[in-house]
Amino acid sequence: EDTFECRRTLQLRFFGEQFEKSKCNKTCDNCRNGNVAEKRNMTAAARELLGLLSSLEMQKRGRGVTLLMLSELWRGTKAKSHTQFLDLGALTGYGKGHTYTKPEIDSI
Repeated sequence: EDTFECRRTLQLRFFGEQFEKSKCNKTCDNCRNGNVAEKRNMTAAARELLGLLSSLEMQKRGRGVTLLMLSELWRGTKAKSHTQFLDLGALTGYGKGHTYTKPEIDSI
């Protein structure tokens, strides 16, 4: 969920209209909260995720990988629903995202 961009701008853009954030005058929740997005270089995290995806695809042999599975394995889950039939030791990037919270991973 976007908690930074003006909600009125988001809604009107969806319907093909233009709206200047300055005209909102803090009438939406996002503008009232005043959150500012933190700029971070996420290149290393992206490479880790792509490496994990590649390893997963090789082990799953075409049986599909969900975004939830990928994010949970990157965080290092041990849940059988995600790890069953996988060789975790051979997964490149498994557990490397353990310092990120679930909402942070969702935004990546």
